[in-house]
Amino acid sequence: SSSILEETDVVHFLWLEKLEAMGRFEKLSSSSMIWAEEALNSSWASSCMIEPFAMTRMVWVSVGMVLLLVDVLVFTMSAFGAPRLHWLDIVGAVYWTCDILASFRTGVHTDNGLDMDPRSVARRYLARWFWIDVFVVVYQWVMLILESGGGNSGTSALRHLKIARHIKL
Repeated sequence: SSSILEETDVVHFLWLEKLEAMGRFEKLSSSSMIWAEEALNSSWASSCMIEPFAMTRMVWVSVGMVLLLVDVLVFTMSAFGAPRLHWLDIVGAVYWTCDILASFRTGVHTDNGLDMDPRSVARRYLARWFWIDVFVVVYQWVMLILESGGGNSGTSALRHLKIARHIKL
């Protein structure tokens, strides 16, 4: 029993040193080891979180808006016989697939302020936009696969369903 306690104390001490090295706080008393353990356990997940108005997120969203604008223009021009740009469809599908992952790592503003807790952000995303995003992304990949196989007859009519991505904008 005492050896287990000693091992736990060593682990706590290592966590405290790691937290101090990360600059989270300067000194901790031994009475705050439990708090330090919780802070360290959540610091890894929280450090992967992105604030919604961080520059990296703003650049990411801007790229998505440009992709949407180009997609609308190309889609409109294809109604007049202009060829579709297959490479642009691939770039869009990859971007929106990555955007699903990024959405799990982007904090959200709530009535209580900025929520950067990965679990609550994931729950919120799963309850709101996740299934729409998954539907659109799976649809995009299916369309890419069908079009790469040479099937152009039915796929052009199905492409109109891609409007769901534009609704989210």
